[in-house]
Amino acid sequence: MENKKIIDLLVLQITNNQFKGYDPYDIKGKKFFLNMLKNQKDSFYKKLVFEGIDNFPKISRKLFKVEASINAKAMGLFLTSFVKLYIITKDEKYYKNALKVAKWLEHNYSKGYSGMCWGYPFDWQSVIFIPQGTPSSVVSYHVGEGFYELYKLTKNKKYLDICDSICQFYMNDLNIKEFNNETICFSYTPLDKYEVNNANLFVAAFLIMIGHEINNPVYVDYGLRAARFTKNEQNYNGSILYWSKRSRIKNFMDHYHTGFEIRMLYIISQYFDEFEESWQRYYNFYREHFFEENAVKIKPNTLYPINIHGCAEAILCTSSINEVFDEKFIQNIIDWVNKKMLYKKYKYRYMIKKYNKFEYKINISYIRWGTAWMLRALSEFEYRLYQRRENK
Repeated sequence: MENKKIIDLLVLQITNNQFKGYDPYDIKGKKFFLNMLKNQKDSFYKKLVFEGIDNFPKISRKLFKVEASINAKAMGLFLTSFVKLYIITKDEKYYKNALKVAKWLEHNYSKGYSGMCWGYPFDWQSVIFIPQGTPSSVVSYHVGEGFYELYKLTKNKKYLDICDSICQFYMNDLNIKEFNNETICFSYTPLDKYEVNNANLFVAAFLIMIGHEINNPVYVDYGLRAARFTKNEQNYNGSILYWSKRSRIKNFMDHYHTGFEIRMLYIISQYFDEFEESWQRYYNFYREHFFEENAVKIKPNTLYPINIHGCAEAILCTSSINEVFDEKFIQNIIDWVNKKMLYKKYKYRYMIKKYNKFEYKINISYIRWGTAWMLRALSEFEYRLYQRRENK
């Protein structure tokens, strides 16, 4: 099925469901599962329970009465996608959907903070407990990206003011660790003081983008110092781990967080040349270790579980960087993803696990984790092709 047809079917699915859907973490926000997650000790029983809700998502959500909801992060991804699809096609339905999403986001932000910000519609247990609606640096970035794209399209200053407001949230409500005059690190949420490299880079990139747009040198300075912190985290092979090297938490690397970090370093490099080598080294590592021909690996040495979030990021990351854009390579990835992950013609399954030689397919289409990210990825690919045609 061609990309544009899949995009149309995804949009139909999203709008028919009124932007609502399930999430891998919504059920884990139920009190029964939160109590298990708060107990940091691993046990056979605990693993069995979470394997069960993972493998049987529809039954478990019926059993625990989990309702579909609107997710602000998904809405941010939709907003960016609809703007880019409107630019490509000039189809008014995309513009109208963009305005509808923007209106929802304008009315459904987390109150009580220095600026506009957004979180998840469920409680979730990270290393600490994060209550429903607690604003996240990452969620707020994706919403902010959508508003910035809408501003560039419409030139309506209201949308740029929202981006400025997000920067105020970053500057005043997130915890900022200062290490020296050159480096700082932003927290994931106002409740924690963790050093998470991808979250820190999202904040850095947004502050630099909006700081340049509105001529605010303070935003740019803080963004640059945050970017330098994560740049200093880069390993000799170009990779960057999820947690900072200072963190006393078991570290890891996966496909989607890797893609996030590369994309943010690339954005930052458009403003500061000192990050050019950083994203290039990281991207070279990524291409060498996260693909097996056209197959998308979840970790450098692991193909399974095949995760739709990682699949989407593979398309998005390789599409976002003009200097390495390879249409044939990306289309081959898309074809592989569609072959492995599409079911019922237009829905993307959550995951494929492997038990010995047996593949187990988890056929649920999560609104944020899969649908929104795949729409964002496919729309970015089509947008880059459109730009190339226009620039010839």
